[in-house]
Amino acid sequence: MVTDNARQHMRGRTVLITGGTNGIGFHTARTLAGIGAHVLVTGRDEDPGRAAAATIDAETGCRSVTFIPADHSTVGGNHDAARQVRAHVSGLDVLVNNVGGLFDQRWETADG
Repeated sequence: MVTDNARQHMRGRTVLITGGTNGIGFHTARTLAGIGAHVLVTGRDEDPGRAAAATIDAETGCRSVTFIPADHSTVGGNHDAARQVRAHVSGLDVLVNNVGGLFDQRWETADG
């Protein structure tokens, strides 16, 4: 349940949610958009990402969700995501670091 205080506090705030196109990130994005935040969500795949943003916009009626394609598995991918975020907004009020993974074995990114 979202309180009136939370609604008041988040209205007009800009929020970036990494990995916000499904699961917990998607539901967080939907909730924040529904209480008036401008939400940017990142994801690797453009079609599902744009569909997630459109679904949130349709469900909340806010038209305040922007999808940014991003591969957070590399430093270069994160630099590119940062450039895209800067192109869309002048600053962030909230960052939700939702991207991550749990792996049985060690692996290295393309950056080493």
